[in-house]
Amino acid sequence: MTTLDHLGFTGPRLEVLRDEFRALGFSPTSPEPLLARAVDSGEVRSLGQTSCHIVLQHSYIELSSVASEDPAHHLAPWQPRRSGIKILALAPPDLQAEHARLQRMGLHPTPLAFAARDIGYGDHHGQARFSWFMLPAKESPAGLVCWVRNECPELVYQSAVMHHANSAMDVDALLLASDDPAATAQHYARLLAIEPQPAGKALRLALARGAIEIYGAGDLPAGSAGPRPADGCDERLAGLALRFGSRTHMLSALAASGLGTIECAAGLGVDCRARLGAWIILRSG
Repeated sequence: MTTLDHLGFTGPRLEVLRDEFRALGFSPTSPEPLLARAVDSGEVRSLGQTSCHIVLQHSYIELSSVASEDPAHHLAPWQPRRSGIKILALAPPDLQAEHARLQRMGLHPTPLAFAARDIGYGDHHGQARFSWFMLPAKESPAGLVCWVRNECPELVYQSAVMHHANSAMDVDALLLASDDPAATAQHYARLLAIEPQPAGKALRLALARGAIEIYGAGDLPAGSAGPRPADGCDERLAGLALRFGSRTHMLSALAASGLGTIECAAGLGVDCRARLGAWIILRSG
């Protein structure tokens, strides 16, 4: 069954985005360029995107900035003026079979592509490789939705970068705010072949690991939905739910950064809109 592989924040300046996460008690890796990799020759070229990562137990948070102004760049339709969640990456058990399923549904996934990034942390160094494809913007206007296979998990998931002062453990869910939660839930149900289930005020699509939770715009803290990301789009990637190990460590990290918490329909929320363009919902591990 499909899992939530990672979520991606993008912003105009990666160093600022990285510093904001560091201030919240996370330990981001050093920035590295994202590379396109030719499957036949292994030759790589820059994709005009630089990323670093917050590596957790079974998932990660990607932080990226895009230097390329090419309108054909894979993130071009979702380039924000400020930081925000713009990438949902899913890991199916069979990447080719999932690509074929989406094609049969008439959803026009892009051809299978190959990417790489250098890993210089921990005890194992090398080039991590990924196979992936995505949906076109017209079929995922709120953000880039892609399916990925991590070919080198032993390089990405190393204990040297998995410890965070705030005790963050894993991404629990992507939170969407929608003007029409039922319609949005059906859209993602079609993408994932999973039926949404009521979960408090949310409609929840449970993955094998992680979930997508869809709320009415008024059910999340005031203003969390933000502006529509594209004309006619009624959904926004409003935040993420995060599992943590120690309440003391998490609240201490937040206090040091000048942030507090607020109860909302999704749980205990941290208003990071000014810094990250999103809410973080805290859930004990």
